[in-house]
Amino acid sequence: MLRNRDATPGAPTWPTMTFRWPRAVATAFSILFVIYAAWSVVVNYADPPGIDFVSFWAAGRMAVEGAPAAAYDIHLHRLLELSVGKLGGLQPFPYPPPFLLFVLPFGMAPFVIAFGSWVAITAALYFVVFKRIAPWPYTFAHPANFSNALVGQNGMLTSAIFAGGFSVLDRRPLLAGALFGLLVIKPQLAVLIPVALLAERRWRVIAAATASAAALLAIAYLAFGADTYRAFFANAAHQATLVTGRIPWPKIASAFGALRTMGVPVLPALIVHGVIALGAAAVTWAAWRRNLTTKVPIVAAASLLVSPYLLGHDSVLMMVPIGWLIVNQRRPATVVLLWAISILAVAAVGPNPTPIAAIIAIVVMWQEAAQPDPVSEARVPASAAAF
Repeated sequence: MLRNRDATPGAPTWPTMTFRWPRAVATAFSILFVIYAAWSVVVNYADPPGIDFVSFWAAGRMAVEGAPAAAYDIHLHRLLELSVGKLGGLQPFPYPPPFLLFVLPFGMAPFVIAFGSWVAITAALYFVVFKRIAPWPYTFAHPANFSNALVGQNGMLTSAIFAGGFSVLDRRPLLAGALFGLLVIKPQLAVLIPVALLAERRWRVIAAATASAAALLAIAYLAFGADTYRAFFANAAHQATLVTGRIPWPKIASAFGALRTMGVPVLPALIVHGVIALGAAAVTWAAWRRNLTTKVPIVAAASLLVSPYLLGHDSVLMMVPIGWLIVNQRRPATVVLLWAISILAVAAVGPNPTPIAAIIAIVVMWQEAAQPDPVSEARVPASAAAF
């Protein structure tokens, strides 16, 4: 439900008075997203361009055929990818074995059907979770969603898991922990979740998350065998090179990637990135220790500042602080600014500005937490204020 802190009896509300045209633009973008996703399926049927999802599909197909360890063999994996698409470069499978459990069902289907199903299912999961964070017109308006629909990446899936855990944190802590544990498939996005939970001493959630992650790792081990884990770790050296130039630097949505785009050497770029990451962890700890009403959007934005290896499609997490501003009817200019920065981040034409958007969101959320909000504080659990 939309809440307006500054509303007075008889005064026009923020969505109808201040934000009418951005709401119309958001509606158009959300509709365009659906059309765009359908168009992506048609393109991949007519002339498959070797999109990111081909890596998921090939890994899933290898698991279906009883050779899951081959998903981490660059040459075998590439041969299968080339059977369904044109590849201009490498499309490795850098994910831990538990992610094979997610892509295996799609490996059972022909590539185009698998791609369309993947986009539809991950978009549906994202919609179910994020409709509580932002009203429908804004749900799919974030530019990173278009990137996920075009190449079949997992940004909508991982963002839904991340936000879904926080959405049930107060009401169903064990379920929240179980959801957080699923992020073992992409652990770089989950680094600050333990920081937040430890700050509030959420021991049950931490235990559930640990059990969930351990169970997923164990299931993958039983399903795919020790050889698959050995292949994954043997391939770790190649995976590490992903942040040293194999991917064009403008596509790396971290502070490290932005600095490398500007020509900063590796070591200074890593040092600066490390300082920013430590700052993000400190801000997360402070926000959750103080039980700020904006602590959920803060940890979401801060999570985009931790890993050196972050791509534009992961910036869907910015919809958490953006959604908070929309639902609480605050700072429409900031919403437009964050949205505009996201376009530049997805376009990948220069230093990726995702870290700038995340830092702006953190500063704004911290300022908003200092504002009195007796209505929302009385009605909304603090840890779920973004939802």
